[in-house]
Amino acid sequence: MNTQWVQDVMNTDEERRARAADLLYAQGLQMHGEERYADAAAVFRLMLRVAPTDERGWVALGDCHQRVGQNQVALELYGAGMIAAEPAPLCAIARFRTLW
Repeated sequence: MNTQWVQDVMNTDEERRARAADLLYAQGLQMHGEERYADAAAVFRLMLRVAPTDERGWVALGDCHQRVGQNQVALELYGAGMIAAEPAPLCAIARFRTLW
C-alpha cells in the first residue's frame, strides 16, 4: 500500500475519506477471506488511519489478530474501537465473544 496515498486522502474532504475507507475495507475483506491475515491487518490499519472512527476497521483488525491466535491483541483492539468509534456495539460484541 502506498502510504503517500493515505496521507493525500487524509488531507481531503470527508466524502473522499469515506470512499477510501470503503475501498480499503473491501480490499482487506478480500484478503481476510483468502486467509491472508497479515496482509489484511495491514490494510485495516491503513483504513483506520484514514477513518479512525469506523467501527468496521477495528472489528476486522481485531479479527485478523484473533485468527492467528493473538487474542490479547484482539481484545485491546476491540477495546480501543469501543472508545474511538463510540458507542461501537460490534466491538463490544467481538470483545465479549473473545472473552467467552
